[in-house]
Amino acid sequence: MMRASRVPITAAVALIAAHGAAHAGGNVPTLQVTASMANPTVVRGVRSATEIDISKLGLRDCDGHVGRTPSAVLTLSAPMKDLALTAEGADSVVVMFGGSGACAVAATAGDVPSIRLADWPAGRIEIYVGGMHRGDTINATLRLEDLGRPVELAWEKDAAQPRLALAAPPADARVLATRTAGDLVENTGYTGCRHAFFHAAPDLVLDVSQPVDGLGLEVRSHESLDIQIVGPLTPDRRNLQATCWNEKDLMTQRHAFPRLEPGTYALFFGSEERRAPVANVILAGDKSTKDPLALAPAVPDTLAVAERDVLLYFPFLTSDALLDSDQLAAGLFAKAPASLFVFARNDLAATKPELVTSSSDGGGATWPGASAPAIDYPRKDEPLLLVGGGWVVTADGLVFHVQPGDLAERPSGPLAFPAAARPAPATFQHHVNVRGGEDDKVGSAWLAAAKKYDDCQFKISAAVVERIQALQREGTDAAARKIEQIQHATAAKVDAACKPAALDKKRLATWDALIKTRDARRSAALTGAKARLGGLFH
Repeated sequence: MMRASRVPITAAVALIAAHGAAHAGGNVPTLQVTASMANPTVVRGVRSATEIDISKLGLRDCDGHVGRTPSAVLTLSAPMKDLALTAEGADSVVVMFGGSGACAVAATAGDVPSIRLADWPAGRIEIYVGGMHRGDTINATLRLEDLGRPVELAWEKDAAQPRLALAAPPADARVLATRTAGDLVENTGYTGCRHAFFHAAPDLVLDVSQPVDGLGLEVRSHESLDIQIVGPLTPDRRNLQATCWNEKDLMTQRHAFPRLEPGTYALFFGSEERRAPVANVILAGDKSTKDPLALAPAVPDTLAVAERDVLLYFPFLTSDALLDSDQLAAGLFAKAPASLFVFARNDLAATKPELVTSSSDGGGATWPGASAPAIDYPRKDEPLLLVGGGWVVTADGLVFHVQPGDLAERPSGPLAFPAAARPAPATFQHHVNVRGGEDDKVGSAWLAAAKKYDDCQFKISAAVVERIQALQREGTDAAARKIEQIQHATAAKVDAACKPAALDKKRLATWDALIKTRDARRSAALTGAKARLGGLFH
């Protein structure tokens, strides 16, 4: 809310006329206004040192102070109708022409004073921007808009503006890198995100041709991001709906559009710092395919250690998927650019970081023998990839939970690698889950034997289920003793008919076989990583 006033000017005009004329030859911005001017026309850096009360200009209903000389001058070649003038960064704005003038004062902090007049006369119009107190220094941005014409959005005519046509959520998830170059401005002229900084033009424009349901927006960034969504664009480009989303999750941020109606939408990505954030933006629907080894469109050549998180630059990768797939670890070492690698600062056996294993394998023993082999920790100058907040993955696929001080941004000497793939303690079920094509025969044989045992056990147990349930309903001590006898007898039948000892023996043999083929795959990945990284960091 703001208050505006228009009154005739009498002697006060004469009081300042000489000052205005004297200043006209100085550095006062002067703007020639015509019916074909850019709409809106924006003038930045309009300054004023407030010295006199606005009442000295003859405007009795406006509070505040302005300079003695105009802050800017408009020259209209012909009368014009329905112009609106705003002064962002000022508490008040005054226009003076001929024998009259008008002013507007922001009612609360953060409001932008605005003057809208139906008739603007030809000739010279003086503009004063002001503050609430004498001695304020004002640096304002003037915006002059012809309300009879649509607002012109410069980026709509820019052939280089990133755009994406949508008729449905994309079949393949899309990754778009935010721009890191160009000046940032506070806000975007729309509502919301009041304290964020954005590029003046959108980072992405969506051209939606028909209703789109379930579109998801995810952001991978090492810093918090502010996201402003503007649209759909209206015919006159005014009264645009704008939504600001600024969740402070530093890893993955998601905003699903419940439904996008046909039209054009502008997306701005910014931050509360006056610098462009480095981020990768994912557009996807629930059924969009996501390749976990798809590299982001742009990876900076120089990154701090904490910014080298592969989850930021392989946007479809998840830490859980990495734990459940040796192929993903090998793929990362085959595709990651040099700027993403980190290095062990020292031999990590001294600190013994935790070996991270999959949480989806059911738990249990992690080696087929009596005890698992000792953990072989990363060596000094061994190349690693950072995953999330504190995990690193090795070239042979092991994942460790390290501390920031364990990592260096570059090696201190020749790269270090283990001679062969290290032992990878994991449960039997995990080895079954990550088996490769060469394991099909042994894996299929185990699954068939396990199913045969399960079917046998089920058949014997099912025969006594109704009898046990009837005894449970009796609820007597005698019935409880009878249930225990039946269960012991059933277990004996299972042992005799289904041979669980033989199944366990087969499980151990299968486990040994899976470890050997898995180690062979991991050793091959290690050999490939040595060859590739030796060339990257020679």
